[in-house]
Amino acid sequence: MNLAKSLQADKRSTEAIAVYEQALQKYPHHPGHAETYLKIAELYYTHTQNPERALAEYQKAIEKFPDFPGIQRAYEQRAFIFEEQKSWTEAIRAYAELIQKFPTLGTQEKYQYKISSLHYDRGDLRQAKLDLSKFLEKFPNSEYTGQAKFRLADIAFQQKDYKNAALLYKEFIEVYPNDKKRYEVQYYLGLSFENMGAWARAMQLYENLLPHYPNPSMIQEQIDQLKKRQRENNQ
Repeated sequence: MNLAKSLQADKRSTEAIAVYEQALQKYPHHPGHAETYLKIAELYYTHTQNPERALAEYQKAIEKFPDFPGIQRAYEQRAFIFEEQKSWTEAIRAYAELIQKFPTLGTQEKYQYKISSLHYDRGDLRQAKLDLSKFLEKFPNSEYTGQAKFRLADIAFQQKDYKNAALLYKEFIEVYPNDKKRYEVQYYLGLSFENMGAWARAMQLYENLLPHYPNPSMIQEQIDQLKKRQRENNQ
């Protein structure tokens, strides 16, 4: 094992994997090899850019050493790799298994939020809305609360429920006035008002936003288009 560690330190990842695998072949169920499987998986993932092999090694570790104290790492990395690969269904299942396996996990809210976000990412807005609402009931003061509320507002906007979207965007701005998303939220609040026919309120938001928005030309174009609509409506 010292040889494998030395090779790993020298960034000779393929050779290190070979040495680790030789040890596993000789003593496949030795309790100390739980960590070896995790090291092999990490090498496949981070050094040889082979996520499929990494997933296979994490799965072996989970199956062979389910009670190993560090096995949580295998569950977390497996879910993360699925998420990174945009394998939404597999990622959702992996995060759900992680929560089930570690019900008292201190960061459980992180994975609950992950699941709701993954439903959103795969386009299942109905399930995402349901999960996000449940998340906010269970974790009202989580570090992910703001993100969850933003996602709910965005779902309402996509579903053309502009009244509810406006209420949620407005609440986000009031609760998180310094959030990095605040200008984006103000823009979508303006769009919500505009789609509701509240053009004066939308115009006021756009004009207030203009000096602060990262892409002011986009806001100016929105202002110009709204002014044109107002002129045409008054003819």
